[in-house]
Amino acid sequence: MEKPKIEDPPPSRSSTWLRWILIVAALVAGGSVALWPPLTFKNLGGSDFASRFSTVMFFSLLIERTVEILMTIWRSEKASQLEDRVRRQVTAGVPANDPAMATAQEALISFKAETMQWTIPVGFALGLLVAALGVRVLNQFVDMPLNTPQEQRWWFNMGDIVFTGALLAGGADPIHKLLDLYRKFVEASASKAAGTKS
Repeated sequence: MEKPKIEDPPPSRSSTWLRWILIVAALVAGGSVALWPPLTFKNLGGSDFASRFSTVMFFSLLIERTVEILMTIWRSEKASQLEDRVRRQVTAGVPANDPAMATAQEALISFKAETMQWTIPVGFALGLLVAALGVRVLNQFVDMPLNTPQEQRWWFNMGDIVFTGALLAGGADPIHKLLDLYRKFVEASASKAAGTKS
């Protein structure tokens, strides 16, 4: 006997409208600034590119460790209490389907989930602060002429702050993967060039 297929629920009308509102708002914002001159990228060598991203990775690691310490100071005591409650019930041989065990496990899982919900906003706030102080990603790769309109310069800096804050809040692992991908690309290009010359 075939199992009935479980169909995904249709998207709500409000979420569909929200997507279209965001798209229209982005088009309106893009149309209002369409006459701004395009920006050009800086001509960077391989070592310059890696060096600039290594600086970003340093600050990302710094924020990651800072958030970890803040969460430990703020929430480790309650987490230890909840873990100890589960550990004592496991040691006492309480079965997994016991209501007391289930309640203790749910409380621990809920507390850890709440901690994770705090981790990203705190990291994002620290990333925004660091970016506002001048550590920015896009500015290192884009050449902005002196005659750039002030409005364009302001919006670019604001976008750079938000983008950099989000990148720093994501931790050092994504940046490390990007650097590793770039290293592999450079090595493959060098090997291909060496093979062509020979």
